[in-house]
Parts: sequence; structure tokens; C-alpha cells
Amino acid sequence: MSPVTMISNERQARETAALIEQIGEALSSEQTLKSIVEGLPREVIDGVRRSLSTERQELAEILAAYQNAKEGDFELLKRKAENDLGEVLIVARIAKDWSQKDLARKLGLREQAIQRYESERYRSISLAGYIRVARALDVTGAVDGYRDH
Repeated sequence: MSPVTMISNERQARETAALIEQIGEALSSEQTLKSIVEGLPREVIDGVRRSLSTERQELAEILAAYQNAKEGDFELLKRKAENDLGEVLIVARIAKDWSQKDLARKLGLREQAIQRYESERYRSISLAGYIRVARALDVTGAVDGYRDH
């Protein structure tokens, strides 16, 4: 399974598209695949082929979810986020058509701070920081019941 679970910016989208293309080339070129699996039993070669195909499909779905969200259809991206609170914030930012830089400006932070938070899916942010980001993005369900102290 791919380590990529969600695309949160254009750079990641480009990198994922390039990876999908590389996997496609490896699958379509016997020479490329041969260099990867040379000398291995047929069952292993078939397993590698299946694994690469699955990886390509998963990456294509993740990329499609991001691209659809950029066009206003957030359903796939929301499903990918499920109940991950960090990914909910990323989906909310994309739904607002804000870049990471836009969110950083709104919060008075550097863009790199938002990039770091999003790369970690907001795992390292404090509760007060999470609430602040959620409010900036108008994600009221994520902060219901909490008050700033």
C-alpha cells in the first residue's frame, strides 16, 4: 500500500502523477520489469506485477480525489479523510480553495508551519492550535464543545 494517503498541495499532486507514470512505464516495459525481477520465480514476478498495479490504482484514486476537490467535488477527498481530524482540516482548506500560504497568512504563521502541520496531518499541533486552525477554516464540527481558555 502506498505511503501517500492524501494529497494536500500541487507539488504532491505533480509528484504522485509522475510516480503513477513511472509505475505504468515499469508495467508496460518488459525490459524495465525484467531488471526489477530478474532471476526470481514466476510467482514472485506475478506478485510484483500485481503489487505495482495495485499501487498505481491506489495512487490514481488519491490523485483523482485531490483533482476532483480542486474542481469543487469534495466527496472522494472527504471519504479519504474519514475521521482523521488532521485530514479534515486539509480537506477544509482545499474546499475553501486556499493554498497553504493563504491559511498561513490568515493565522499569522509562516507557510512552512502549515506545510509541516499538514505533512504530519496536524499530529504535532496543540489542541488550542488545532481549534484556531479549525475556526479559521470554519470547521465548526471539529471544535464544538471546546472553548479557548
